[in-house]
Amino acid sequence: MGFEGLFLDAVGIDISAGHLEAARVGASEAGLGYRYYSCDTNRAVLPEEGFDVVVNVAAAHHITHVERLFAAICEILPVDGWFVGYDYVGPH
Repeated sequence: MGFEGLFLDAVGIDISAGHLEAARVGASEAGLGYRYYSCDTNRAVLPEEGFDVVVNVAAAHHITHVERLFAAICEILPVDGWFVGYDYVGPH
């Protein structure tokens, strides 16, 4: 799933150094100046920046304290902000 061209700026977060490096390389090759941070979303300590959109791509089902994270996302999004979720829902 690609979001190229949809956003002027983007911040990616992940706990995996390998995933972050792959994202940095991909963004660099595409000429995108996106920023990436290592973040343990179970602690729900998010980068302190303004966000208009938060996109979850197949990650929320791995988060132990998902309700805490989603509450933190609500805190950083403006009233007219968007949360876009693309995730697995089903038996585990």
